[in-house]
Amino acid sequence: IGGTAVSVYENLDQLPFAWFLSCGQTTESPWEMLESLKPREWVMLETGPSIVQCDGPLEYIEPEVEYLGAQSFNVHLKPSKKGFLVIRESWYPGWTAKVNGVAKPIQRANWTLSAIPLDQGDAHVEFRYSPWWLKLVLGLALLSTIFSVFLVQRWNKL
Repeated sequence: IGGTAVSVYENLDQLPFAWFLSCGQTTESPWEMLESLKPREWVMLETGPSIVQCDGPLEYIEPEVEYLGAQSFNVHLKPSKKGFLVIRESWYPGWTAKVNGVAKPIQRANWTLSAIPLDQGDAHVEFRYSPWWLKLVLGLALLSTIFSVFLVQRWNKL
């Protein structure tokens, strides 16, 4: 149409939605670490332990992901070392995580992604997006609806 060419590109080296790494490092100067970042070998963390098992053989796992909808998903894996489950989901307040039923903090990883510290062994990780303000907005919407119905009934009686 119109004689213009359209090109579609596919990134054949893209990262999976979720992966486990046995090596994580924190930094106060992310610009310095960004040049040497290898997201399939180690994760850069904003907070947490300064180094987790970065010596010896590294462990990289692509776990099973079960999508439950736009606001929740589960991840199943069995790492043989301590490390971090990295999710290719933007870190954003309102996300919560439970590992085997126990709440765990979600850390900012590689500047924009999310990571959860895991111990070795079976891990069932549940992610849910439920920000506090969403409940407030839904409550206000319900009150507004009730108030509107009340006003319409009063108006019809006049």
